[in-house]
Amino acid sequence: MASVRHITLEEIEVKKKVQKLVQKYCNALAENFAKEGWKRQTVRVLYKDGRKYFKVLVRYYIDGKFDHDCVLAFVDFKGDVYMSGSRHNCAKGVRYNITEPKCILLDSKFTDCAGGHLYMHTVKKYRK
Repeated sequence: MASVRHITLEEIEVKKKVQKLVQKYCNALAENFAKEGWKRQTVRVLYKDGRKYFKVLVRYYIDGKFDHDCVLAFVDFKGDVYMSGSRHNCAKGVRYNITEPKCILLDSKFTDCAGGHLYMHTVKKYRK
């Protein structure tokens, strides 16, 4: 029989805080898409709540409906940000922690609609 893990009140509060920051990250990505010339009617940035991660998605408008989802990043419930390795898995190595003060992921000047801000050479430059 499998044991059940109970979630503490502190873990719930941290998850809610991270969820608000993930929404701000999505807003920053949407602003960057707008700067790159994408219209709001053709692309949406959103997140889905999973079992272990928030999955940051870019949804494209194709053939009359928002259909095609691209996974840009995964954010765990502690705030660690990972680049997507595939649609269902994240790549190895934490890129950022979204809960850090002055996290640059929340700035639309820094975020890249193609996900270039999540590559390790970019991360090393900004995580000093």
